[in-house]
Amino acid sequence: MLAFSYTSLLEIRNGMEMNLAMLLIVLLFYLLTRKSIGPGHLFLAWLVATILLATRFESPLLLAMLAIGLYFDFEQRPNGPSHRVLFLLAACTLVSFGLIELWRHHEFGIWMPNTVYAKEWPPYSRWHGKKSLVLWVAATIITIEVIFTMISIPLLLMLAVVANSLRRKRADFASLRRVSNAIWTLTAGALAIAWITGKDWGYPGRMVVPALPFLLLAMVAVCKSALANRSQLTMLLRGMVVAQAILWLIVAAYGSKPSISIEQVRQVGVGAEDIRTDLQEPTLDVLLPDIGGSSLYNEHLRIFDSALLSNPELAKLGWVYFAKYFDKIHPDVFETHSLWASYQDAYTSNLLDNYSIVGAAGRRFFVRNDLFARLLADHRGKIVPVETSPSCLGGPLPADIAFSRSRKTCLMLFPDASATD
Repeated sequence: MLAFSYTSLLEIRNGMEMNLAMLLIVLLFYLLTRKSIGPGHLFLAWLVATILLATRFESPLLLAMLAIGLYFDFEQRPNGPSHRVLFLLAACTLVSFGLIELWRHHEFGIWMPNTVYAKEWPPYSRWHGKKSLVLWVAATIITIEVIFTMISIPLLLMLAVVANSLRRKRADFASLRRVSNAIWTLTAGALAIAWITGKDWGYPGRMVVPALPFLLLAMVAVCKSALANRSQLTMLLRGMVVAQAILWLIVAAYGSKPSISIEQVRQVGVGAEDIRTDLQEPTLDVLLPDIGGSSLYNEHLRIFDSALLSNPELAKLGWVYFAKYFDKIHPDVFETHSLWASYQDAYTSNLLDNYSIVGAAGRRFFVRNDLFARLLADHRGKIVPVETSPSCLGGPLPADIAFSRSRKTCLMLFPDASATD
């Protein structure tokens, strides 16, 4: 599995939980495909399933696919676990799911994670508008492309071995019947989730990660059926691992890198914190997209998500409500750019009439005019033409730059304001 861990490294860099989901589903598969399942194994399986439910909201689909595969496994194993074990585990897991949902509704007033509501709106949703069919086809192509990239070398080796065995009439595909049905059903479930969600905003193939272990197990099963000689099989599997590891090294060295790094996202919070420090305020209300890094690193900022994902109010009501929401919270500092500004109608409405541009930590901010006047009065920066500072121009889209140019000047904060006192 380590040879196929490049996606796991991407997930770590993305700061998200898909690795945990993959580990939990593999552990659950291991616990429930043993020859005998005792009370201890059943309790552990219920515990793992509960943690999985709390980790990823789409996990009920994976659990359902696992249950379907195990049901047929138990049918084929007269001396194995009874169906009562499966039904008992399913009942306990449903209770856990119900308790999680009740807690979520009690704490947040919603039955589903906020991201589920948010992804009903663009740019996350691909099922709205005239381009739905095109995006549906694109999502299917992306899913297939990502899977092939992830396992291309072992897949080609497997196909070569199978073709050779068929040519020599040595393949024993009847042995595939001994492979757990749960491998096939879990693979199908993980791929279905990847297809439904389409292109992920973290990195390509993120939603395919839970399918990887079972795709690999399926390929091993096919190779075992094609190679009766155990030494040849061992050599083949070693070759797969080495080949895939070399492929990931090449991808890591020469493949495409994320266009936006976590450090770049965190700089938004750094800039807002610089503004707060210069104003000598105990806290500031800051409205911005990409809140993860800023929220984690800046405890003195009250950060509101303008990109819907962590904002229950906007997630439910969508972009048409954004102007009213903006007036409601009346943010001290606002950061927006590119597609977010477009969806927010920030440049073409009167949304920013009471805000002025401030450049801080290499980023463009819109600071409410009463606070902007205080920064000027306290000599916390220098008024400069926006053309002279990339921070003031914003970007990366022409609309960002054009709007900044319409304001003509901005306040560039001094790097160390205390040195100018």
